[in-house]
Amino acid sequence: MTDIQFRKAQASDLPAIVAKLADDPLGAARLLARRPSRVVSGWRMREFFQALFNLPARGI
Repeated sequence: MTDIQFRKAQASDLPAIVAKLADDPLGAARLLARRPSRVVSGWRMREFFQALFNLPARGI
């Protein structure tokens, strides 16, 4: 069995995070799932991620 390793999310993880959220039925409705790259580049996801990244307890 492979050991699971956790690490803090990085900005480069954002497209994968958005894709995971978009794969969920509720997330899809919220994130314009048909265009996750547009959400990442054009919307406020990067600002949101940066705000989370700056929190002391940022375990996302």
